[in-house]
Amino acid sequence: MPFRHDSPDYAFLETFVEQHITDFSKFAFYVVHDYDCAQDGIQNALEAILKYYDNVRDFDEQRLFRYCLAIIKHECLRAAAQNSKVISVNAGSGHQRGERRNSQ
Repeated sequence: MPFRHDSPDYAFLETFVEQHITDFSKFAFYVVHDYDCAQDGIQNALEAILKYYDNVRDFDEQRLFRYCLAIIKHECLRAAAQNSKVISVNAGSGHQRGERRNSQ
């Protein structure tokens, strides 16, 4: 069910996010050490919370906060994995580490 601006759930969630957005941002950056991935993770997490809000509607504020942190961690790691640009040190060297080249 989409949120309506005049609903009590909307007001609660808006206030909750405004109160904790700095904590969420610091936590997300701590997890991935990349500002863009952290912000992507927070945005995706908040979208997921909105999408499944009916499942967490009865959570108290502390439990909701912990739940949000868990989702933020998961989404930040997912964003970091998607943006990962790992380059192998051995790529193109033609031999594996510890192997000797045969000089014939």
